[in-house]
Amino acid sequence: MKGPKGERIDHDALFKRLIGTFVLEFLELFVPSLVDHVEAESLALIDKEIFTDLAEGERHVVDLLVRFKVRGEDRCILIHVENQASHQRDFDPRMFRYYAHLTLKYKLDVYPIALLSYDTPAAEASHQYTVDFPGKRVLQFDYDCIQLNRLDWKSYLGRANPVAIALMAKMRIEPADRPKVMLECRRMLGTLQLNPADTEFILAFVETYLKLTGEEFRVMETLVEALPVEEKEKFMIPMSSAKREGYQEGQQEGRREALVSLLEGRFGELTQNVLRAIDRLEPGRMKELGQAVWSFATIAELDQWLAAQR
Repeated sequence: MKGPKGERIDHDALFKRLIGTFVLEFLELFVPSLVDHVEAESLALIDKEIFTDLAEGERHVVDLLVRFKVRGEDRCILIHVENQASHQRDFDPRMFRYYAHLTLKYKLDVYPIALLSYDTPAAEASHQYTVDFPGKRVLQFDYDCIQLNRLDWKSYLGRANPVAIALMAKMRIEPADRPKVMLECRRMLGTLQLNPADTEFILAFVETYLKLTGEEFRVMETLVEALPVEEKEKFMIPMSSAKREGYQEGQQEGRREALVSLLEGRFGELTQNVLRAIDRLEPGRMKELGQAVWSFATIAELDQWLAAQR
């Protein structure tokens, strides 16, 4: 799927990394009762769960699957989170097929969660699959449904939660509020003590889904100038990390890893040719790329920049 300026965005990869990195924060935000029910230290991600859908004859990859031990009990459960970046009419039966497959394979209870990240439609989505006969309901399958375009971004202001900061960019935002949302996301991010790579990723996630126009950016700058000094400092932490200090600190490999994470957050999985071109960069050039990445509107512009370095 393509973004606002025509670049291809790997929505599944972005959301999988966000939730996979901050599983507990995601659950604390949307399913707090479930967090209290599991042992956080037992968290285990199950990667690339693939199965063949016999009904459709297609292979499907489960977006995110996490195993937890139940607190005070000798059993484990699975939490399945499925991101849906576009509206799909048969999503309810597909969630049930995922549930049935995971239950049969792992012999564990499954808690299903759908994260609907599409922009339209805004009508409330279904979150139930039923099978009925005359006078008899044979099956009623319910799952949690988080529909971002029905959530008000203002309700998540002040949450010291990286998932809240990232997903505010996909919530219901009035056009006039877009500069303010970007301001608040940056300011809230500045209050968290995340490592540099995670800070860069959250900021890249927000900028991927909340691309300000030139006029909107000028409005945001005006709002920044009106902030008290101590609030400006919070705002500048994520700004300086990406745009000013770049990747000066840490070893070359650490800078390379953070840079690749930032680029993949903006443009999706990078090709081997792009990765090799990045590996050939001298430390000074890698720093320049870290500062220049925010000016690239498409992956093609990144390719052009790397080609010029040769």
